[in-house]
Amino acid sequence: MNIDIQDYYDALKNNYLLIVTSNSKEKKAVNEIMTNRKNLSVHMSTGGCSIGLLDGMFAIHLTGSSGISAEGSASRLVVEFVSRNNMPSPGLVYLVGFCWGNPTLTNIGDIIISDTIYSLNSRISKGKESIYKATQYRSSLDLSHVSKEINREIADSQLGELASLETLLSSTSEREQLLQQYPYLIGGEMEAFGFVPSLKRTPWLIIKSVSDFGCDDFERSNQPEAAVSASLALRTLNELLISNALINFSISKPDELLLIDRLFGNEIRVLKKTIKSDDLNDLLNDEVGIIIERKLEYYLNEVGYDRSFLRYFCDLILEVLQNSLKHSGASFASVKFYPDKIIINDDGDEYSLDNLEGDNGGALSWRRIKSCAIDTNLVNYSFKKKSHYFEMTAANKELIDAVKNCTASIIPSTIGSAYSRQATLSYNEGCKVIYVQDSDIRMTSRRIALIHEVKRLLDEGKKVYVKVSDKAYAEEYKLALKEYSDNLRILT
Repeated sequence: MNIDIQDYYDALKNNYLLIVTSNSKEKKAVNEIMTNRKNLSVHMSTGGCSIGLLDGMFAIHLTGSSGISAEGSASRLVVEFVSRNNMPSPGLVYLVGFCWGNPTLTNIGDIIISDTIYSLNSRISKGKESIYKATQYRSSLDLSHVSKEINREIADSQLGELASLETLLSSTSEREQLLQQYPYLIGGEMEAFGFVPSLKRTPWLIIKSVSDFGCDDFERSNQPEAAVSASLALRTLNELLISNALINFSISKPDELLLIDRLFGNEIRVLKKTIKSDDLNDLLNDEVGIIIERKLEYYLNEVGYDRSFLRYFCDLILEVLQNSLKHSGASFASVKFYPDKIIINDDGDEYSLDNLEGDNGGALSWRRIKSCAIDTNLVNYSFKKKSHYFEMTAANKELIDAVKNCTASIIPSTIGSAYSRQATLSYNEGCKVIYVQDSDIRMTSRRIALIHEVKRLLDEGKKVYVKVSDKAYAEEYKLALKEYSDNLRILT
């Protein structure tokens, strides 16, 4: 089933990468570098639109055709996409694929990275000569102070200014006329001029690999390899922007975690081939850990699975994943979440957690969980056929379903608004059990409003689970709603 972009407007607003491609070769290459990719409904006709993750960030991949004349061109699609009020704005736009290169400045296979284009669609013919009139567009994201790092990390990369015009250059003479007027342009492409003016304050970058020289010998045989090269360069460039704090998006807020749940389903899978060995621990702790914590919240209850237990269990899962990928020779490691059990498996050497010894992270984490959960019968552990089975004997299936399918979220601009509204919470009205998250509330006035909304839900006959971050806040709910104790559950 497709994901509807409007269902996750708040999670995505200014909080995702929009990756644009203009043909099937570029589309295939970009799809290969995205993880947890799902089809995305954007309520407009496209050449393909999907959503997934790239470097721990939400990424939407939008595909059309080249140029701007055709109704389904990538340029037109981007303009329509960013101009609609009901579409969340992207935080950064990447145009990715292949292009022609200036033969005096580039080689076939070079990676061109540009934050500046010259739109050259306006021209005057004087006999056999064309005079191009340029309009320059520069991105608000300036790469000049990270240029050396880009050249070091991305092989055969060149930073410079690109021509952008609706002409498939396949004429040496025509190309030379253009470059005689603008000899500093390192290449050219056919999409950016059509949508860059509509981006206004949204930053954008172009990443294209040189597949030809726009000359009489034009041919397409280099395009598939060029598309792959540009996509791989996109990953490296994105990582550099993150490490230099030039971009910073989130996947850990309540609305964002709902989308994370939808993208991952019940399985989190880590592939060894997609990770540099030195980055494994960072990836598990900083990215995978956030998602596992979210999944474990399904099991939070009042009869054994408290927040301390969930932290310890998250630690164990991460250590097992690391051991699988680092020491057992596995090519992948995954963890699957079910209402009554959790399963970790891989394709490496078999090992039972009962055999872990010593003082490394995995052994210490295992002994902690064994003491607080397995020896107390909160969890049953078994190992068979390269899989670790954790039977969650104290799981509350009603709560798990509510967290997954019936989480309420605060409607923006309703608390403290000068205009009275009937409701502050958005939720699936077909649910009989509602999950409300208070743990991100910092203002007393906001909590008062939320308590009022919980009371309204209880008055409607709903059962409500409220997650809070402090026992004192739990008491506020219990005192304010003491007459509803039968249908109110407070989780700390």
